[in-house]
Amino acid sequence: MGQLGFSPKARYTGWDDNISGSDSGWFASEVFVPYMDPDQHWYFKSYLDVGEYGLGATAMALVELNDCPRYSYYMDRVFATADGRPFIQPNMICIFERYAGDIGWRHSEIPAMGFDMRESRPKVTLVARMVSSVGNYDYIFDW
Repeated sequence: MGQLGFSPKARYTGWDDNISGSDSGWFASEVFVPYMDPDQHWYFKSYLDVGEYGLGATAMALVELNDCPRYSYYMDRVFATADGRPFIQPNMICIFERYAGDIGWRHSEIPAMGFDMRESRPKVTLVARMVSSVGNYDYIFDW
């Protein structure tokens, strides 16, 4: 006989006592980390692991032509060493225009006296990108 339940952390849960003569449980969810949960085992976890490691401190240099389009402008970043001295890390942020193929705006006039007017402009988005690697996760941020 099977049972179905719901857990706030694991979503749907189930038990089937007919498999191999013993109880076996299953979870119908993907990997889940309960960020900001007040439980003693999870309270210190911050969204995107930002509290444990710091996304700025784990930022990685961008690889030209792989992480950003070829027409990108790259910016360096100044970090502080443990003793407070500055050091420059190149290619930490890239800035580029993104063309997604969408229409930014379009306007047409009703043709009158053989004058046909149609105009449109592509939608262009200015993007600033950085990447942080925390543990085995790479977080790509596009603003």
